[in-house]
Amino acid sequence: MRPALTFPYRLALLACSVLVGLNLLPDAFAVFLTAAVVGVVALRLGLVPTLVAVAVLGLPFLHALASLIGLTPTVLVMGLDVILLVLVSAASPALLSLPAYKGVRRFLVWWFVFLAIYSIFSFTAELSDYSIFTWQYLAVYGSYYALAGVLAVRHEITPSEAMAVGLPLFAFNYPLLHASIISVSTIADATIGLRGSGAFDPITGARAAGLLLLMALAVICADRRNQRWVPEIVVAIVCGAPLAWYAYTRQVYVAAALVALWMLAAMVFGPRVQGESLGRRLATLAVMCLLATLAVSYALQLLGSNMHSRIAEHGLQSDRADLWLTSLRLIASSPISGIGIGEFQRAGYGLWPHNWIIEAWLALGLPGLILTAIGAGVVVAALFRRSERWLSGWLFLALYYLLVAQVSADIARNAPLLFFIVLAFHATCGPARRAGLSQRKGHSRLMRLGSFQPGTVRW
Repeated sequence: MRPALTFPYRLALLACSVLVGLNLLPDAFAVFLTAAVVGVVALRLGLVPTLVAVAVLGLPFLHALASLIGLTPTVLVMGLDVILLVLVSAASPALLSLPAYKGVRRFLVWWFVFLAIYSIFSFTAELSDYSIFTWQYLAVYGSYYALAGVLAVRHEITPSEAMAVGLPLFAFNYPLLHASIISVSTIADATIGLRGSGAFDPITGARAAGLLLLMALAVICADRRNQRWVPEIVVAIVCGAPLAWYAYTRQVYVAAALVALWMLAAMVFGPRVQGESLGRRLATLAVMCLLATLAVSYALQLLGSNMHSRIAEHGLQSDRADLWLTSLRLIASSPISGIGIGEFQRAGYGLWPHNWIIEAWLALGLPGLILTAIGAGVVVAALFRRSERWLSGWLFLALYYLLVAQVSADIARNAPLLFFIVLAFHATCGPARRAGLSQRKGHSRLMRLGSFQPGTVRW
């Protein structure tokens, strides 16, 4: 049973998030302070929950840390890969033998096959800088997110835990931008949006911002029986909303809106959790609707004040449909074997098709289509399956990243989706029951009702 994050630890994380988000600290001091706070929390909460939070929300902090010590973020991620691999290896007897982890084993087969096929297509065709880079990126970052997902399943890490620990790590987006959560939404315009500073990747930042905002809603939705995460939810919204606005990334807005609607539908039409009164449920729905209304009204107000933004000028239209049609025409010429990795870019059609499934079919042929269709299908199937309560919030976020992956970036840069696919595989294979859980007093009926969270501490 994991120790709880008591009030002093939570207060330290929240204070660090605000200080970093307001960009009030020198870069080096901000990194050292955050590392110290998260390190102390890791001593209390455990190494695995902390590493999962770093995987989900910690990429900005890794960028800041790498810049400070003169390394690249990829080198740091490779070091974390080693740590995660050791932890997964230590848990492998349970993961490879217990029926509860059948979904994890299926994911590992799926991931090894996917990586093997991607490797074959990368090195058997004509090599290019792009094919070598994407293979390295997928091998390093893909393994990073996959291993973190496996550990999240093994230790049943909840979104609330990851959000609480990850807030100060996410806040490093603002020092990278040389701005703060107060100023960033007011300086966004056509010349800054999607550019930012040299150290800030606006697409990745916007995706992470959308993820954090939905994580706050997922915590409201999944933990609505006892709302103890209100301070973390408020800070998550305060930190995530300005960054999401700054990037003017339409993919994030559309995907986040669709997933938020799905959450509301799940609360309206789904069964009430045990102990939840009708009044509490209606109050939670009212809070979520109020937040959505405020977000929409504020976005419209900002759009009205900046008529030169990409969204005001172009609306929701983009060149994605043209890229997909071009890709499908190329697929028609070689539907079984594909055209190879990087050939779309080399032919001058664009950087990539901006669609996870279409690009896999185009570059890897029929095997790529089958594997990505399985991954996407598992995520969708998990949403319709009654899973353990600790998983429910994660599955909403899996849908978000699946939608984003269909309209943006390439296979390698969509590596974070692998974290959520692990959880979806686990959810589709039934609830995880660890050995000895049946002996816990009085919990067998609660487990059948789907309200008991094995291995999760009630904070």
